[in-house]
Amino acid sequence: MKILVTGGSGFIGGATVAALLNRGHDVINVDLQPAVHGERHYSVDVTDAAAVDEVFAAERPQRVIHLAAHISVPVSVEQPRMDMVQNIGGSLNVLESSRKFGVERVLFASSAAVYGNGAVPPIDEQTETVPVSPYGISKRAVEMYLTGFYCQWFSYAILRYANVYGPRQTPEGGAVIARFVEGAARHHAVQVFGDGLQTRDFVHVEDVARVNALAIEHSNSVLLNVGSGVPVTVNDLVSTLQSFMSRPLEVKHLPPRPGDIRDSYYRATQVRDVLGWTPTITLTDGLRQLYEMAVAER
Repeated sequence: MKILVTGGSGFIGGATVAALLNRGHDVINVDLQPAVHGERHYSVDVTDAAAVDEVFAAERPQRVIHLAAHISVPVSVEQPRMDMVQNIGGSLNVLESSRKFGVERVLFASSAAVYGNGAVPPIDEQTETVPVSPYGISKRAVEMYLTGFYCQWFSYAILRYANVYGPRQTPEGGAVIARFVEGAARHHAVQVFGDGLQTRDFVHVEDVARVNALAIEHSNSVLLNVGSGVPVTVNDLVSTLQSFMSRPLEVKHLPPRPGDIRDSYYRATQVRDVLGWTPTITLTDGLRQLYEMAVAER
């Protein structure tokens, strides 16, 4: 199957491209960054509608996985217009090209940020969505375009990722595990925003890549939460990292960040029932792998 992946050189994208190639698919990567696995590649910004059209016209993909996005919640709070242009405008370009050139299915990478602070965990797919950050609003907007408009032309898979972590993730987007691993390995210190009691649901990028492949191969339109279903506090992360270290880990508490959700973890049963997917990499094993890699690279 010919599958076009936007953002295929990124953190989740690179793992997804590898999973698709391993399953025998013909993969086209649309990303400003170079290809990671030697797949066919176009250096195109998804906010450039004409350039996106040109790629679709040349390749005629059967299915599309749309991962390209601006991902930082704090930056979206500071620059909501930029977030809107990239996440809503860029997505509409991809969806319009999909409509024009006969794509049969689109997978959209959404986020737990669409639920906001009003959701009471464990969160399922029927929970009301009240996003509190421009990032969450942009993700919810694209979901609505898919479920209310573009569903006339192709089926969709909307996957609301929990907190994805793993190799190749950088701290720049505000990802807590990437920040903590880098701080622990390089400085034996981490910064915690707030009291550290906020809960999150962490899922490894290799498990996410596998669910992306399963979802794009599926036929019916679906909206699914993707996570472990296990609540973990930020303080739990600190304790787990400390268990790998031979010296004390210094913890500095900073004020909470605007736009951050207080508590978020899933009732992750529907993705199992629909796609037969469950995560296989535990948080302890994933954290240990990342910490050992970071220490070796010092």
